[in-house]
Amino acid sequence: MAAKDSRKFGRTEIPFAKLVFALLIFVSAIYLTAMAYSWLNQLNRSNLALKSPELHQEFERFMVKFGKKYDTEEERSKRFQIFAKYYQKLKDSNKSGGGSEQSSNTDLGITGFADYADEELPRGGCSID
Repeated sequence: MAAKDSRKFGRTEIPFAKLVFALLIFVSAIYLTAMAYSWLNQLNRSNLALKSPELHQEFERFMVKFGKKYDTEEERSKRFQIFAKYYQKLKDSNKSGGGSEQSSNTDLGITGFADYADEELPRGGCSID
């Protein structure tokens, strides 16, 4: 009788293991799809920024106005990407009515911190989110 019970248990264990495995594959596929979508979306935004002559001109003006100089092309590229994200947020904020709670006529502008990543900003803000 004991042998009969162990076989029964063995049969139900295999389908359960297959179900768990299939569920794991399904969840992994959804996760990887979401990650790929996010990565492609981010890549597309950065490519658009790289191709924009207006954005390059704004970055050049920013560098001159605030005396920005970068030691390497890699550093300059990194700072340009940060500036591009900041510039887009700035444009979006100004389109939606300004960044000031006190006056809807106030437009946000470029500051000397426009090439700083969020974690590099001094305490107290300077973020336009």
